[in-house]
Amino acid sequence: MNKLMKWAVLSLLLTFFPLVSHSVAAESLQQLIDETSPNSTLYLKNQTYEGPVTITKPITIIGDKKTKITSLTTGITIKETNNITLQALQFETKLTPILVEDSKDLVLKNLNLDIDEKGVEFNRVQNVTLSSLKIEGKKEGHFSKKPNAVSLFEGEQIIVKNLFAKNIQDGMYFEKTKNVDVQQTVVEDGRYGLHFMYGTNIQLQHNTVKNNVSGMTIMVVENAYIAHNQIERQLQLNSNGMYLYDIEEAQITNNIFKENTTATIWNQVKNSTFTKNMFQSNGTVIHSRSSPNVTVTENEFQGNILTARSDEIGFVLNRNHYDDYNGYDFNADGIGDTDYHSFTSFGQWMVRKPVYQYYVESPSVTLLNKLDQQFSDTKKMVLVDKNPLMMTEKKEQSIQLNWKHILGSMASLFILFSIWRKLR
Repeated sequence: MNKLMKWAVLSLLLTFFPLVSHSVAAESLQQLIDETSPNSTLYLKNQTYEGPVTITKPITIIGDKKTKITSLTTGITIKETNNITLQALQFETKLTPILVEDSKDLVLKNLNLDIDEKGVEFNRVQNVTLSSLKIEGKKEGHFSKKPNAVSLFEGEQIIVKNLFAKNIQDGMYFEKTKNVDVQQTVVEDGRYGLHFMYGTNIQLQHNTVKNNVSGMTIMVVENAYIAHNQIERQLQLNSNGMYLYDIEEAQITNNIFKENTTATIWNQVKNSTFTKNMFQSNGTVIHSRSSPNVTVTENEFQGNILTARSDEIGFVLNRNHYDDYNGYDFNADGIGDTDYHSFTSFGQWMVRKPVYQYYVESPSVTLLNKLDQQFSDTKKMVLVDKNPLMMTEKKEQSIQLNWKHILGSMASLFILFSIWRKLR
């Protein structure tokens, strides 16, 4: 009888334990969210959870090092709520990893997203902070078939900091936004790095865009501050570092434009300034249309093929330093005694026919540029800097000697010399 009871108990244990374990494992992410009280924190385990899930109440969700959310559709949808925080999560989804609609007071922090057909999307949001996001699309395929890393339609008070996006269409596409601050963002290998349309009060600082078709594309924006950005190696056919269309009250300062096919393209830009930027090793630095009220001052032009080309109305050049300026400064006031002529007939032709850029620096074009300088009427000429700087401010570089390295190198040389003499 005792043996029979033991077998009965053992059978019951073997029968019910698997069911209990399965029940715990089957506890879904949606169930965990639903069971969490509003304004509380849900800590997820170091495991993979399946989506899709929907959040409609204030909640904080914090993952672990390897907490992952996977889905064959959308990952997390946030609708008509506020005070949402998502932190330390990884996403692998077929469609949108995070979709937010009609919500405010959102924080997305320390997220790693592998995107396929769609990226992160926001619609009608306020007070959004994106911090330390890494978003990567598939490496293969043309950028036109890839999604934007982050898309935002109708938003106010948006902060983006330390975002990395690669192998995407646009790193950021923001439309109808107000009061946007983007800092320390890196976008590589896409169509447009940072893309803004219909915005007010846009700040872009300390960002890096490289190897895109256009580093920054900003259209129909009022009041933009663009400073301390690295804009480099937009080298594809018809690529540019920065494209501005219908912009008013923009300040572009202390940026580095390096190795771009065209550094900047402007069209209908009003009351804006380019100051203290470095333009280095670009094909063409400035391509301007209908932008007479743009002032370009105290910039550094080094190693570019063509400084500027424009339509007949030009823009304002004043107190810039040009490495191809051939004038003199006899009174030693730091300003050249003769004008710097950026105007060239060939540059004007390139405005109308951009394909002509491939003839830059050909013998015939070089001769034409020299004839321009000799015979053009400077009174009627646009793109003339009457106060070219002879040199720019340079910080003194102090040389610090590392005596340990120097003595070590001298000892090594002495030993090698002694060995060479013995073997000789």
